[in-house]
Amino acid sequence: MDLIQRCFADAQRTAQASTRAAGHGPRPATIFVVDDDRVVREALRDLLRQDGRAVEIYASSEAFLDACRPGREGCLLVDARMPGMGGLELLQRLKSDGNRLPATMITGQADVPMVVEAMKAGAADFIEKPIGRDELFASIEHALEHIPDSAKFGGKRQRRASPV
Repeated sequence: MDLIQRCFADAQRTAQASTRAAGHGPRPATIFVVDDDRVVREALRDLLRQDGRAVEIYASSEAFLDACRPGREGCLLVDARMPGMGGLELLQRLKSDGNRLPATMITGQADVPMVVEAMKAGAADFIEKPIGRDELFASIEHALEHIPDSAKFGGKRQRRASPV
């Protein structure tokens, strides 16, 4: 337990130091975790909060959509397979509504067609459970890089030109 706490403390100091070195203050973006598994949801929330992140958790896609409000920056971590509206359907719905919230799809059982569909629906990344801490943080940073400074959650985003 002591080792885990030291690792989290080291990770937090490293993240804070790199943010300061880059000349940025703390990120105002919220990480929205949508997973029907309470243990996974709460573990992700706790891990991300230990890293100094703002986190909101939702037990379903429907609960997330009910709480979704324009004007918020963030990144969505969404489970691919859930009762009711799954993660893929959530991404498709957000895309059709013009919402370009960057997202990472997570699942315990991935296959190539699912990954392709998730990327088409707007997922910035796709990771399998069990999720490694470094992989999770890298995926979140990758997704957050897709938020233009002037774009906010809930509205149409301008696409940045990508280097060829």
